[in-house]
Parts: sequence; structure tokens; C-alpha cells
Amino acid sequence: MAHSTKGLMADSLKKLLNTKPLDKITVKELVEDCGVNRQTFYYNFRDIYDLLEWAFEEDARRLLEERTSYDNWQEVFWAAFYYLLENKTLVLNTYNSVGRSYLENRLKTRLTPVVRNMLEQRAGHLVMSELDKDFIVHMYTVGLISVMFDWFANNMRDGDQEQMQMFLDKIDQSIESTLSGFTAK
Repeated sequence: MAHSTKGLMADSLKKLLNTKPLDKITVKELVEDCGVNRQTFYYNFRDIYDLLEWAFEEDARRLLEERTSYDNWQEVFWAAFYYLLENKTLVLNTYNSVGRSYLENRLKTRLTPVVRNMLEQRAGHLVMSELDKDFIVHMYTVGLISVMFDWFANNMRDGDQEQMQMFLDKIDQSIESTLSGFTAK
């Protein structure tokens, strides 16, 4: 029952985010929309941001559950891209509100293991320190998020998919030279 109540509150939050920014949504408005009381809300979540984080985590978990191998790392990225595009108003209302850091953290949380998996499969037998691996993973993850945030800043306009595909292709093309630069020490 708790999960379905959380899901109900998450659905209401998403519905409200399609009409206004996150920082304009109140707990009172949310609980009225989904038909639960404030006590139930605060039993499950600290605040609206906690609910937002849970909702993004649940969506990301469902979306990316079986998409972690290198063979489809770009597919994972595109699955996230199209999820965001399908939820454009929700994403932009989150991005343009004080909840922007939550969106960035969620993207980083989900993209980091995908990039790490890709790196480890590409590195193969190369010997690298964990510090170097962490740096490379961070560098590519932040690059991906930066491209996505540019897309958000441009109101998720059509045509940006080509730019993103070029960036993904450059990651594929540059990863071997990046790895060799770190293993040559």
C-alpha cells in the first residue's frame, strides 16, 4: 500500500509540474490533488523535493533497469533522452525552478554507472588506477549532462538530437585515446 500511495503522490506531482514550476507547488495543493492527507505525505516524504527525487528515481529505475551493458550505452542515453522529451513540461518546470539541482543529481546518479560500465568494457585489460577511472567517468558524465542542460536551456528544441548524437559519437571516438593517455603514466 505504501508504494501505491507514493506512486499516487508522484503522479500528482508530475501532473502539477505540467502546469507550474516546482517552487510554486505546495504540499497542501499536492495532497488535495491526490486525495491523501498531509500526515500521509509527511510519513512518506520530508518535503516536495524528497518526493521529486523519489519520483525521478522510480522512473529512472524502470526506464534503465536492463540497460547497462556497453553494447547499448548510447541506447541508455537515448532512452533517458526520450523519457525527458516525453515529459518536457515537467522537466522544464523542474529545470527552471529551485529543483534544478535535483534534476542534475538524478541525471548524474543514473548516467555515472552507464559511463563507468562503458569505460570498463572499453578499457579491457588496461591497468588504471581507480582515481584515473573515476576522473574519466566524471569527465564524460559531466559532459553528457552539460549537453543535456544546454538542450534544456534551449527549451528542448527539435533538432538538438543531431548535436547530441555527434557528442555521443565523439565519446566513442575519443575513449581509446583518453584511456591510453591515462595508462601511459
